[in-house]
Amino acid sequence: MVQRQQKHGRRNASLARIVFHSFRSYLQSGLGGVRMYIVVNLKRYRTVKKVGKITMNVRIIACYQLMQVCQAEYFRQLLKPVT
Repeated sequence: MVQRQQKHGRRNASLARIVFHSFRSYLQSGLGGVRMYIVVNLKRYRTVKKVGKITMNVRIIACYQLMQVCQAEYFRQLLKPVT
């Protein structure tokens, strides 16, 4: 039983690595200020009806630039001459 659980643990860990690398993306908006990372987390739920099913939770974590940099870019765009 322990050996079987270890096999499942290794398979889940390698699957998590594969899924993470395939889903990880780096997006930039027009100002180059927004960076988004997609984090994938695999969880195993053991219930009476669904034993050993793996469900995938995808969380999106957005990392934004510092407020000062965003404000500087905003005002730079405002002060541009309109032609």
